[in-house]
Amino acid sequence: MSPDIETLRDYLESNDVVVQFEKGGICAFWKSKSFPLITINTNVRGNNRLFVMLHEAGHYMNWSNQLDQDMLLEEYTAWENGIQLAKNLNIFIDEKKYWCYANRALNSYKRYYLKNAS
Repeated sequence: MSPDIETLRDYLESNDVVVQFEKGGICAFWKSKSFPLITINTNVRGNNRLFVMLHEAGHYMNWSNQLDQDMLLEEYTAWENGIQLAKNLNIFIDEKKYWCYANRALNSYKRYYLKNAS
């Protein structure tokens, strides 16, 4: 595990967030009554794993700040929170690559929401 991912995991666990790495699992933030949980698919490799983990940590930040947002705004805010968290934890990331990855994800969310809008 990279030192940056360890730093991020340590930060999350110090805030009582359980972090689980699962082969073939999904990358998600789960709002549980007993504890918040972040799951990370171990098939996601390299910088992308760090980017996804920062994004899921961003969802935790939205939840802990009790933000109630539209789904697309929630996703965008989680990406924004992730990059800010990286800076706060002195985790260097290539911001161009981070936002490229984030934009691909945001576009997939938009397609999903448009397809399933009623």
